[in-house]
Amino acid sequence: MDDLTLDDIGLEMHCPLDDGHLTLPTAAEPERPQKRQKRVRQGHDHNDTASSLSPSRGSDSALERLPLEISSMIFLQLDIPTIVSTRRVSRHIMASIDALHPYRRIRIHCPDVLRAAVGLSARSFDLATLYKTLRSWNCDQCGTACNGSEIKGSNDKGRLASYLYMVTCTRVCYDCFVYARYYEGETFAYQWLQGTGMSPKFLSHVTEDGRIIGFAIEYIEGARTAGPEDFPACQKALAKLHALGIRHGDINRHNFLIRESDGTAVLIDFEAAHKPATAEELKAEAELLKSKLEDESGLGGPGRSV
Repeated sequence: MDDLTLDDIGLEMHCPLDDGHLTLPTAAEPERPQKRQKRVRQGHDHNDTASSLSPSRGSDSALERLPLEISSMIFLQLDIPTIVSTRRVSRHIMASIDALHPYRRIRIHCPDVLRAAVGLSARSFDLATLYKTLRSWNCDQCGTACNGSEIKGSNDKGRLASYLYMVTCTRVCYDCFVYARYYEGETFAYQWLQGTGMSPKFLSHVTEDGRIIGFAIEYIEGARTAGPEDFPACQKALAKLHALGIRHGDINRHNFLIRESDGTAVLIDFEAAHKPATAEELKAEAELLKSKLEDESGLGGPGRSV
């Protein structure tokens, strides 16, 4: 299973913030006019204004002419990548955004969240929503956390959620984070195969206290596990799957169910399924099918009853 979390070191290296480098001049250090620099290029003299990464100092945009209360409301409704780019328009706008309480608090206490939002181009939520989410502690799925520690000084019965899901800007506890990732791939696979007859029908997720703990699929009446003699039927089913660009990832014989009614094969257990797969991946999987059907080790089959 791929690790979809973002680490602090990687964020700081690959998505730096200016962290105050582009700041307003203080009263003790008034603005100085940009120096004229003389450069020699290919034998010609050029008098160019020194380039600067700093925001423009003389701009007079319509946004700057708005009352602070109005511009603040606008900033709160912008997504983080837009906030960061807007902040560079002028020193006046930079000062206005930096003075926003939500932005300032996030910048001080959660700079990696800003880095992640910029790096992922997260535009599905605004600054106000992000701030509200960060100030909450409940898991949006179940209200519990992996360590079960209640928030000190709070009468709320909810518990801390340690993860921030950047797609929807919601807090998630460890258990819900792991379970959602575990079942996500298989759920997608059943969606890809919906109506094809190549797999059982996906019926629903099974939940407990708002947390996904499993899922229910259609029961195939009169089906049995595949064997070496079912190679043609299994090969045909796998070829149909590969035609959709899907690699199953675990083609042991227990993941092929043979319908007794017509001898056709149905695929199950898509935990390791992947789409889109390369032609090389699909070819390698197809070449393994015969040996997998002949395997008598029991790998991938039901556990021994006691």
